[in-house]
Amino acid sequence: MVSISCAVDQIKKNPSQALACLPVRRVCQDLGVRFRQRALDPATTVGLFVAQIIHGNLSCAGVRHLGGGKFTAQAYCDAR
Repeated sequence: MVSISCAVDQIKKNPSQALACLPVRRVCQDLGVRFRQRALDPATTVGLFVAQIIHGNLSCAGVRHLGGGKFTAQAYCDAR
């Protein structure tokens, strides 16, 4: 059995990998949500949102650094 703190540590290290088993893209497609293939697609945005919360509710600018700086803080805020 995995402890909560261990699971949180795994999500902090790599939120995208931790959420890879969630069918975010498929659900969006099934619901007819249209999106372009950009740095902040739905799956990436959900992963970053979880990381934002896990890291103590970081600012959008802080999340930008978690994402490697591939987008602006405003772009993340809009995507979220």
